[in-house]
Amino acid sequence: MRKILKLLKNTCFNNVKFRIFSIVLLFLTLFFNNKVFSQNDSLFKNRINIEMGGVAAHYSVNIEKRLFNKTKNYLTVILGFSPSLAINSPEIYSKLSPRVYLQIKDNIKFKKNYLEFGASSTVYYWINKPFSIKTQRLHLALFPIIGYSRDISKKINLGFYFTPIVYDVKPDFILWGAIKLGYNLN
Repeated sequence: MRKILKLLKNTCFNNVKFRIFSIVLLFLTLFFNNKVFSQNDSLFKNRINIEMGGVAAHYSVNIEKRLFNKTKNYLTVILGFSPSLAINSPEIYSKLSPRVYLQIKDNIKFKKNYLEFGASSTVYYWINKPFSIKTQRLHLALFPIIGYSRDISKKINLGFYFTPIVYDVKPDFILWGAIKLGYNLN
């Protein structure tokens, strides 16, 4: 247990990017706190999504919350997680990369169609061996998001997104996309 605590202390809490991400997340939580809990029908404004590709790279599960809800235009905040087991490598689970991300999107509604613009930041580690606690440093990837989604029914939503990747570790710019299937919690 001491080794795990020592490793956590040395890797994530002393990392500047982790601290910045934590401060931004705390600020967003405090800023949107009164808006989120002041809504009468808050459950209606939640959605659970399964995403292939996108800001978690492989696949993810996330929860979406509508804020500042108007008839044609509203803001959504999305918090997601992906274990991202890279199964395409020689050893079946040789790359484990847990990812957590935060998205903020502006949605413009046209009947059952939505045009979505936003940004996301994804924090992740590369773990080289299965069930290993030896990690490399914390990484950050940024994603601009441009997308289209449609309400198929009152409960089901389907979306397609263009999410190019901007990594912090390399000056790379990778064209990327996503397909999302959402379920409204109402």
